Amino acid sequence: MDRRRLEHRIKERIVKALELDIEPSDIPDDEVLFGGELGLDSISVLEVLVAIEEEFEIEIEEEDFRIEEFSSIRQLAEYIDGTLAKNHSDGAH
Repeated sequence: MDRRRLEHRIKERIVKALELDIEPSDIPDDEVLFGGELGLDSISVLEVLVAIEEEFEIEIEEEDFRIEEFSSIRQLAEYIDGTLAKNHSDGAH
């Protein structure tokens, strides 16, 4: 998947999941997800992760959750891209 499209889909899901009153395109790719302008707290983070799992049909295992991989839109896109590639090569959908 094209990285720009992936990042935009992530932003759309974050806006929808958290019912934010902003446009997805207003969120910078390097926006800090935790403690940044979006103001995500631990509950919001869980809501975002569930939304991401549903959107991309992936499962984020607890042992895979490392804050550095989820620190920004760009980092989250890299994680999702890698997970999708791994699932595709494993034959999973």
